[in-house]
Amino acid sequence: MLTGSCLRSDSIRFTPEGFPKFMQHGKVQAMQEKILVIDDEPLILKAVERALSRVGYAVTPVKNAQELGAALNKAPFALLITDVYVGEESVDSIIEKVKEASPSVRVLCMSGSVKEDVCRDFIEKPFKLDELRKKVRDILHEPS
Repeated sequence: MLTGSCLRSDSIRFTPEGFPKFMQHGKVQAMQEKILVIDDEPLILKAVERALSRVGYAVTPVKNAQELGAALNKAPFALLITDVYVGEESVDSIIEKVKEASPSVRVLCMSGSVKEDVCRDFIEKPFKLDELRKKVRDILHEPS
């Protein structure tokens, strides 16, 4: 149902959570926007990865600055979700590295101990997975 490089309006579908999907060869396919997630807490990293993968995002999880270099080979990313504190690496340094590989990447910061003024888009830990999915959808689909 793809016509040229555009989707026909009758081919667009949405999940119950409001995430876009499209029809291809008669099957509903999730749109694969790539998201890089950085957190040094394994449980948070796995939960975020699962929550976003289940609704069709291609998620690359990273637990430290050393893994970040290898992950950037999968660029470009549409969204970076990063903990404000990842080992010795500053959030500004992480964002700078990711933007070198993905200049138009959007950023969502998360933390349990920092206020919202660290990043434009912020989610406070602990958060509900539905809240995270909604925030991701809103960030990715807002005008640049």
